[in-house]
Amino acid sequence: MINVLNGKMSLCRNKKGNYDLLLQYGRSRNENNMAWEFFSRNKLGDTSQYISTYIADNAQGRQVDNIRLVSAGVVVAEIPTASYFEAVM
Repeated sequence: MINVLNGKMSLCRNKKGNYDLLLQYGRSRNENNMAWEFFSRNKLGDTSQYISTYIADNAQGRQVDNIRLVSAGVVVAEIPTASYFEAVM
């Protein structure tokens, strides 16, 4: 896992046999605030760069279907990967 805006990024297999990218944030107030920064318009460029670099370096032939934002153990958002990159471009 690597840090992205004080969270951790990892790939996990989903029910379809493909992969989802997890962005995990802990229980502290600071980490929860950083989870919500994921949606901040002025952070989208940085975040999308981290995500695309991580996928390019680690997915290698695996299909990444969704990006899941997890804060304090709860999935707060699940975004189809294609929709995410379409929105930030």
